[in-house]
Amino acid sequence: GPQSVADEEHVRLLTEFRRELTLLRGGSDQSLGPLQDLADRLCADFDRCDAADVLAFYASLPPRARRDGLQAEQRYLELRRQVFEAGQSGLSGSDWARERDTILAELRALVLEVQVDSDFVPAAQALVLCSQIELQRVESSPHLTAAETAAALDQLAQDSRDAMALFEAAGQVTPQLEPLGMLARLDRLRGQPERAGALFETCYEQATRVQNDFFREQALQGLLALASDAGDVAEQERQLRRLASFRAPNESWTTARGWGQLLLNADHPERALELVEHYAPEENAHPTDRMD
Repeated sequence: GPQSVADEEHVRLLTEFRRELTLLRGGSDQSLGPLQDLADRLCADFDRCDAADVLAFYASLPPRARRDGLQAEQRYLELRRQVFEAGQSGLSGSDWARERDTILAELRALVLEVQVDSDFVPAAQALVLCSQIELQRVESSPHLTAAETAAALDQLAQDSRDAMALFEAAGQVTPQLEPLGMLARLDRLRGQPERAGALFETCYEQATRVQNDFFREQALQGLLALASDAGDVAEQERQLRRLASFRAPNESWTTARGWGQLLLNADHPERALELVEHYAPEENAHPTDRMD
């Protein structure tokens, strides 16, 4: 339909914008003209006026700072790949603890190296990855004391806020969604459901604005979890309906599992089991897709 044609054009323009931006960062000033045209079109046709802010940030940097930023980003991407591969290979226990500490030290070093007058986006990216690794450590380490957990969560919150501030200073809206969602999850962990709910809602609105369904779903998953914590079935159903407006059960394990849970609550165990078995993730799915 016309919507999918528009979506395709939106994605095409964004892809082209990113490609030209990489060329600009690599040292090609010839990309400035095409980038300005793309930013104008994204703003006029898709209300994506954030592209102009992103361009303004990179255009304001001296060529050397742009090149250094591109190199720093390559280092960040390499560290992120190591984290992903450790997850894929099931690295755990002391082996993962050693690998994790090494990666965290390198990420922190990357953050410290990046100067204020340079491309500081890789520092923001590194901070987000630090917070993800640390959250996983807190959630999977039952032996941490209350004081250690509190200190780790404070550090996490600081990393997430710092990352958001840097992304904002660079005119980048979409990358702020990850640390914003992280702050919401932290508030839920700390037993502050009202604050968590408000942040998940903000995350949902921002994700809708930049047409990012992945983070829309993540935000709704958070709101669903809060409703589940509170035992509020009506609220669970409301959030599931929001989720079902753009995610069918066969596209989203959360949607399928959520409906299954509601059917179970409503005393339809056979239908619940049928639904959940039908939509369960593949055995070889990444561990995060199989998380409860």
